[in-house]
Amino acid sequence: MTAVVLVAGAWHGAWCWERVLPALERAGHAVVPVPLTGVGSGRTSSHRRSPSPRTSRTS
Repeated sequence: MTAVVLVAGAWHGAWCWERVLPALERAGHAVVPVPLTGVGSGRTSSHRRSPSPRTSRTS
């Protein structure tokens, strides 16, 4: 068995491995998709962007 760590690239999160993960597991690999803070769709990320100064002005 091989351990595989999947790290997504720019503009993606651990969710992007949803289709690949089952195939690797069926082949007998131990697979860990790593969610990185501040990337992805928010499904796996706990990071929340603060409002920009432009949207937080009151005038």
